Amino acid sequence: MPVIKTIVKLTAKGLLLWGLCVFAYQAYVWIRLGRWIDLDVLWMVHRFFSFDEGLDLHGLSLWVLDFLPLSLSLIVLGVFLLASVYRGEKDRSRVIDDVEKKMRARQYRDRL
Repeated sequence: MPVIKTIVKLTAKGLLLWGLCVFAYQAYVWIRLGRWIDLDVLWMVHRFFSFDEGLDLHGLSLWVLDFLPLSLSLIVLGVFLLASVYRGEKDRSRVIDDVEKKMRARQYRDRL
């Protein structure tokens, strides 16, 4: 299980870094050329996959992907992954603390 958490943490941190780099690139181009390059999730999907637009649900998903900025999507996904990992660690530490308290109480009771 620790291996999976480590992989999720590294993936989340990579997504955060990737999102910040995309935003920094967009800001650099904006400062350099005076125009904002709109990189959204649909741009990335078109870049890596090819698909055809035919279904209504597919068209709706394309509209949503076209609307979401790539940098924001990567950052939000990274924060979500980190939050889920750290929440699991917090729950686990609470359970361990409860077990330790019960063990101490049992040891104290056995001494009497």
